[in-house]
Amino acid sequence: MSKHSSDARGGANGGTPAARNASEDGGGRLSRQDPHEQKRLKVAIVHDWLIGGGAEKVVEALHQMYPDAPIYTSYCTDEWRKRLDNKVVTGFLQHRPFPRLRKYAAVLRIWWFSHLDLGEYDLVISSSGNGEAFGVRVPDSVTHICYCHTPTHYYW
Repeated sequence: MSKHSSDARGGANGGTPAARNASEDGGGRLSRQDPHEQKRLKVAIVHDWLIGGGAEKVVEALHQMYPDAPIYTSYCTDEWRKRLDNKVVTGFLQHRPFPRLRKYAAVLRIWWFSHLDLGEYDLVISSSGNGEAFGVRVPDSVTHICYCHTPTHYYW
């Protein structure tokens, strides 16, 4: 089983060596344990877009668990940027004319997410209802946990 997947036998971390050496650091954040010292995991959160709704509340809860983690997204309203303590990282899809076209720009979002460089992180958590955020690519050394919301409603 790949360390990038989840299953009922191994839990969200799939029983990987990194997961077997992981524990909570008292603040709800996972840290890898070295026999000599405990190192804090470097975490990134990835989400389709942040405009409001149930999926955004999941991202907000993840942000509370990992307050230092940047949140990569294709688009974010000012309200959600403030709610997430300005930890949001966006790209060209944040700017005109893309915000109005976001529902029709799936190919551009997939391209943007697939070109993010997330190799510096120990853990990447992608949260998606549209599926584009799952297009992130991480090196084999990075654990990737996917939180899949309901299927995309506007596609059907």
